[in-house]
Amino acid sequence: MIIDRIEHWESYMQQKCSDIADQHAKVQASGDSFVFITDAHVPDNNMYSPILIRRIVETTPVEMVVFGGDALNWNSVKSSALTRLRQWHTAFGFTTLYSVRGNHDANDEGSLATPEVTITDEEFYWLMLSEVSKQVDHPLYYYHDNAAAKIRYLFLDTSHPTTGSMAQAQVTWMRARIMELSSSWSVVVIMHQLF
Repeated sequence: MIIDRIEHWESYMQQKCSDIADQHAKVQASGDSFVFITDAHVPDNNMYSPILIRRIVETTPVEMVVFGGDALNWNSVKSSALTRLRQWHTAFGFTTLYSVRGNHDANDEGSLATPEVTITDEEFYWLMLSEVSKQVDHPLYYYHDNAAAKIRYLFLDTSHPTTGSMAQAQVTWMRARIMELSSSWSVVVIMHQLF
């Protein structure tokens, strides 16, 4: 019975990866493709997603992996929350993980929400974004360009623990990053849901 399931999933993954490669080939001339995952909610996640995404990245031409936030699920002591964030990010060591912060990622919701447990901007940056965000003044929102495809990806911070959404400075930054592009470029905006 277990062998049948393994064979089924192996066959299924081979077919899915073949389908993904075919779709990638169709859009490559005029666009881009990426793997998108969101709301992992560790520790309630069995961590199968990184394994499946690794398979996709290793067997298809798709290289970019985007995480839409909420690596964490519920409040805990700060050291446990930081360990979970590190665990999630480390699980993607096979690729660059472009991430945004979700509303749970500050570890500041519910009855345990105190300044002592809240994950700071700096802690989130160093654990999740330091590889991809080189923005000195605002490291939690950033952009990535695929110059060959003329696509700019804007990664926004819409889950700030104190403001809860985008401050005017981020809106101004976003507008400037869009306006500096020629009309031949496309823009993809990545963010967690607005609250």
